[in-house]
Amino acid sequence: KETGTQEAIVDNNTGVLADDVDGFHEAVLRLATDEDYRKKLGDNARMHALTFDWKRSAAELSELLDGTNQV
Repeated sequence: KETGTQEAIVDNNTGVLADDVDGFHEAVLRLATDEDYRKKLGDNARMHALTFDWKRSAAELSELLDGTNQV
């Protein structure tokens, strides 16, 4: 699990995050065999992706950088 991935993927809602090889194997197996689960994750991921845009990302980055100048 990495920081960027955790922001983009909500575990078991918009995708699957695995902590290790066994978890990854289980996730891939479920995705390959459970059509309803795959569809749910895909639908949720599409909706989640719509919440991200460049204008918002730029504003958040600007706010973060502004905070780094304060000592």
